[in-house]
Amino acid sequence: TDGDISQPPCFFKNKMASLEGVHADVVRSFESHKTRPYEWRLAQLRGLKRMVVERQEEMIAAMMKDLARPRAECDLGEISGLKIALDTFFSKLKGWMEPDKRPIWGLLAPGMGETRKEPLGSVLIIGPFNFPFLLILKQLMGCIAAGCCAVLKPSDAAPECASLLAKYLPSYLDPSCFKVVTGGVPETNELLELRWDKIVFTGSTRVGKIVAAAAAKHLTPCLLECGGKNAVFIDEKVQSIEVIARRLIWGRTFNCGQTCLAPDYVLCMESMLPALEKSLLVALKEAFGDDPQGSPDLSRVINSAAASRLKASIEGTAGRLLCGGKVDVAKKYVSPTIIVEPKLTDLVMTEESFGPVLCLIAVKSIDDAVSKHNKISGKHPLAFYPFSSSASVIEELLTRIRSGGATVNDVITHAGMRDMPFGGLGNSGMGCYVGQYSFDAFTHPRGVFHKWFSYNNELCDPSVRYAPATPAKVQVLQLGVLLPDLPPLPSAPKALAFLCAVALAWMYVRK
Repeated sequence: TDGDISQPPCFFKNKMASLEGVHADVVRSFESHKTRPYEWRLAQLRGLKRMVVERQEEMIAAMMKDLARPRAECDLGEISGLKIALDTFFSKLKGWMEPDKRPIWGLLAPGMGETRKEPLGSVLIIGPFNFPFLLILKQLMGCIAAGCCAVLKPSDAAPECASLLAKYLPSYLDPSCFKVVTGGVPETNELLELRWDKIVFTGSTRVGKIVAAAAAKHLTPCLLECGGKNAVFIDEKVQSIEVIARRLIWGRTFNCGQTCLAPDYVLCMESMLPALEKSLLVALKEAFGDDPQGSPDLSRVINSAAASRLKASIEGTAGRLLCGGKVDVAKKYVSPTIIVEPKLTDLVMTEESFGPVLCLIAVKSIDDAVSKHNKISGKHPLAFYPFSSSASVIEELLTRIRSGGATVNDVITHAGMRDMPFGGLGNSGMGCYVGQYSFDAFTHPRGVFHKWFSYNNELCDPSVRYAPATPAKVQVLQLGVLLPDLPPLPSAPKALAFLCAVALAWMYVRK
């Protein structure tokens, strides 16, 4: 129904039914096996596509209200990404669902081995505020494709977006299999007390650890997409420092820097630092003019608490302020800020910025860059962005600096690949998704061996496997260990021919 969506349906606020009841509903729906057929999954994905298309303007309006995001960012950063991702599922889902035939050990023939792609079950998806539709719905796509049911818990920091999901999702998807729970921390904590077959969380490392601890009580696997301090390295050998500067400004200010993949700081070779500073100032002016606060292309941070945190980080640094530094807490405005040579112990260097603040640090060599990176970011940030025209430099950096993902000579754009894994490791998360990796994330690969022919004779049931262990049997088994894996046998007749050959060999050994 149309109307005001400021208040979501009270059912999902635990007034008319408990969260335990919501959980029980999706578990019951999954156990009915209705989610298994390809046709059902495809219908749900098409329903999700219809929602994105038909409710696009309302989704954009909700994001603009919650996040003060420019319309272009809402469209390109979320709506278009959802449409592209769904098209990938439409074209490839049937192939992903097909069982994989596996090679067979000779002594187990005749038979057929396969890996079946079976849904995990009921999934809890806890979404973030910074991309309130893109991230939670891309993960939902994987659930649908794999044949799972899901409960979505959108962030209460983006209430308009959460309310819109709660209002419209049941109209486009099977409401018995997919539900939305609105609310804050109490509702999230109660959901985490329940037994799920998988939990998905996007957010900070601190909260990710809480989610993982709750999941551990039930041995529930998790897909955690957390953050970290993502470093940029700029070599002396680059094609254009001006292009690098534009890409850094774009990556650091997109969604007002509230992006887990945003470049957090730059490790720049000393000789390149002056040129980089100059180019960054030019790129910043080109993007937002002389007064960024009046630019229609710059978002605001999510709330006054975020603005206050960034204000404290900027004011507490010992580094040189190249530009910016202006913060209006009441209006949630933080100007694009560049800090040169902060101390590594400054707050701006010890915490993920998650705002339009970029730090520049000079390094003397690759060894120096790797050392500083490991001190600042630890072993496993979510992303790493090396810039160099030298293939050997890039390869060395990718080998020595680990991260969840990386983009070479650009920032963030590896996340735009349609079928390449996106995810973290260590403190930046666990697991990955996007395209087939989303399908795999919610699928249990079940190994199944089909034994052919069980007649009671030496041909179909050779005595070599049973006691007593005679020397001849032991000799056959020892020879069998040396046999290579055989390609999957597509049919029983071909398997019978193979079995006859094995039987003849067995008779020869017995003689």
